[in-house]
This record gives sequence, structure tokens and C-alpha cells, in this order.
Amino acid sequence: MLLTVLCACSSSDRLHLWDEPADGRILVAVADAGGRVLDTALLADDEVFEESFEDAAWIVTWPVDRERFLAPDLLPLDDERLDDLVVGRVAPSEGCGRCVAPFEGSLLVYPGSSCAVPEAWTPVVRDLDGRTVALDGVPFTPIREGVFLSWPGACGCEDVDTPLPTTARAVPIAPASSPWPMRQVEEHASGLIGAFGERTVLLVEPNGNVISERWELPGLLVTAGALPSSDPGFLLAVDERRGSVSSVRYFTVRIETGALVRREVSAPRLSGADPLEPKAFVGRPNDDRFVLIGTRPFNFGDDIPAAAVCRLEGDALACDRFELSCPNIERWRILSVDTLEDGRVVVAGTDLGVVVIDLDAAEIEPI
Repeated sequence: MLLTVLCACSSSDRLHLWDEPADGRILVAVADAGGRVLDTALLADDEVFEESFEDAAWIVTWPVDRERFLAPDLLPLDDERLDDLVVGRVAPSEGCGRCVAPFEGSLLVYPGSSCAVPEAWTPVVRDLDGRTVALDGVPFTPIREGVFLSWPGACGCEDVDTPLPTTARAVPIAPASSPWPMRQVEEHASGLIGAFGERTVLLVEPNGNVISERWELPGLLVTAGALPSSDPGFLLAVDERRGSVSSVRYFTVRIETGALVRREVSAPRLSGADPLEPKAFVGRPNDDRFVLIGTRPFNFGDDIPAAAVCRLEGDALACDRFELSCPNIERWRILSVDTLEDGRVVVAGTDLGVVVIDLDAAEIEPI
């Protein structure tokens, strides 16, 4: 590649640089002594960059190949998409005006996104005599941040300007004295809030009324979750461990005639022989079912994730278990569980990424 830069008004001041292109492309920035970018270009191996700058002091080049970019599916970019890359000193006005999804070493190709050259990209800096210089004596940061890599198209991720409240008010709700640690807080679809610990339960109604009670659970609180939206209340799993043997009991907690009522319900009747140790309950909007996420025994005493779809039938839990059959499931450790607005359940954990459970379509989809 022949890189030609006119450094002054006279054509006799041409500087010829040879670079080894990566995939046939070199990103070029010409800057003054203070690091202000004067011009940019993206050159293929048959192009010549020819400009005149009286104030030019530094010429910075970066090799550019498609491996430095990621498509929206996080796969390397194909060559045709790389041809759409626009290089400039400012972000295009019709785009997002910002970098939508910056990565440490790669850039995500997103319509309308404009990103500065990533810090992880290694540059070559030359003076006007063509000599390579160390970065220590060059104002490199403003040069790098003054070169924008943009993708055409309308912004697909508009920045929503959400006004923040001008004041915030913290209101203690309980307990009034002799507090005991709460282990979990959950919200029901009705607006009822429940806070649970081994010695205290507290429910806050949508009108702000607080009902709390000291209690003694028969074991450690494993997890708590909201009951289906038509049933304002919560389901608790309590581990009444005896030595190394786990024995889980289940309780519902509701408000009835202004008082807190706790009832024990029978353990889930599960299809399949192996027991399921609960980790989380997740309710679904407008559905009397909820999803129980937990673990079941695996080879040599290890536990792997498992799930069940449950209904509360009187004072009994009726559940149908289904398998989470995904690669390397024996290494999973569940981190969090939540419900999307459409009722699908999202499970995230180590060594798995994210799994979406769609009960209506009877599908489990790793994403």
C-alpha cells in the first residue's frame, strides 16, 4: 500500500509510507501537534491518500480487518459489511450520535452507531519524516477519540431521555424495634410486597399498610416467590435440615381479614423419581401456574439444574417436571431467575449464558 500525504502547500513535501495492510485496509488519521485530528481515511491496498495540511505533525495508522468487528449475532463481520464502514472526525448527524455497544477489543456493527477507535487497537505513529515514534511523546488519546467509525442507517436504539425525580424520600417500614435480618424481598403482581427472614415476616399492602409478625420457621429460608397474579400472597420453601439430609417444607403467606396467615402445603408431587431441591419460584402474568427452578441429583452426588411447572391446588403443590437439556448442564450454577412481560422465564447461570423457558410453546431456548 502506498500512503501519500502532502504535509504543506508544496507538492515537493510529499511523504511516502509503505504499510502492510490487514485484509487490504488501513485506517489513517492525520493530526496536529496537539492531537487534533485534521483528516481520516480508510484505504484499500490500491488507494492513495493525498491531502495537504500545514499543521500536520503526526500520522497514525491502524490495520483494519473484519475480525475487529462483530455482527449483531456476535459473529465476525463479512467483507461486504465491512465495505459499509464510514470513517470521519465526527459522528454522522443522522445516526445515534454515540457508540451503542462498545466492546473492549471489537466493535459491534449496529445501524447508526458511531464509536471511537477502541483503545485495544494497536496503532503505528509516525512523524512527518516517516519515522516511527513511541506513544509516550504523542498526544495519542485525543487522536484516537477523534476518529469515529460509523455504520449507516437510522439508529435502531434511540437514547430515551427519562426525567429523574427531583426529590427522593426514604420511609422506614419495619420493624419498629429489635430488627431481625430479612433474607428476601418479593413483589406480587397485585402490588403486595413481602419481606421474609427466619424470625420475621413483613407484608406491605399497595395502600402502604404494613403487617409484620415475629415467627419461628422450622429451618432455613431457601427461597420465596409470589403466587400467581389471581392469588395475592407468597410461597416459601424452608429447609428443615437434619444433619446432611435436606427436607424441604412449603408454606403460603397471605393477608386474610387484616391478619397475616401462614399455612403449610404439601411438598410438590413431581413426575420422575429424583427429588427437586428448590432455588426460586417465578410466577407468570395472568396464569395460575408458576415455574419452580431448582436442582436434582446427577452423577456421583452432583446436582444439576431442573425445573417444574406447578399449580397450587388447595393445600398441595402439583408439579410436572421438565428437563433443562443443554450443553455442559452438569457445570451450571443458577445465578438468577426472572419473568419477561410475555410470560417467558429467563434463567441465567454460570457456564450456560441465558436460557429462556417458554411454557406456552413448550420450548427451552439457550440464547
